Amino acid sequence: MANNIKRPAAAMEMAAKYICNHHCGRCPLLVVKFPCPGECTLDTVAWQCWITYFQRLAERTATAEGGRGGAVGGEHSPAGRS
Repeated sequence: MANNIKRPAAAMEMAAKYICNHHCGRCPLLVVKFPCPGECTLDTVAWQCWITYFQRLAERTATAEGGRGGAVGGEHSPAGRS
């Protein structure tokens, strides 16, 4: 199904903003203990951190599946944890 998305970057941004709003504007560090990809500043926007979180989660899932990609499913553990 992911291959049928015509504007995946726009869809990812909308999803990240939706999730960020659902969690009262909190970043993935506070919600799922995801290690920050960089130092937070006043210019840091939480939904952008959610995009990084999901990108790393997708990479981790693809690696676990032997590079086939696939859906993230019900995965709630932070990317980067073993």
